[in-house]
Amino acid sequence: MNGKPVYGWHYYNSYNRTASWTGVQYLYNFLTGNMGAGPYASEVPIFQIKTADIIQLSFDGAVFRHSLFVVETGRENKPHNVKIATHTFDRDYYPLENYAYNKYRCLHIKGYRK
Repeated sequence: MNGKPVYGWHYYNSYNRTASWTGVQYLYNFLTGNMGAGPYASEVPIFQIKTADIIQLSFDGAVFRHSLFVVETGRENKPHNVKIATHTFDRDYYPLENYAYNKYRCLHIKGYRK
């Protein structure tokens, strides 16, 4: 865990957590900018994602508002093959193409630092 307030990576309970656990942009900022403890990622094209990576959706084309975990990619990593899991509405192995999004961005988890 990374104990930095707001910009860190910790979740003890719903009242003692960083914004990166619930805020889409905070999660993106943390994962792509993290040089300290915790996971780190880079934004990649969809054909480079793997199971356990993250896809973030923008419904209006301007602001990303939803993060999904990749659970399956199929032979070709394209939106019609990718399956996701999420808890906003409990879904597992749910097709990415079933979402009515305007655009997406993909975050490949590169590793974790202690």
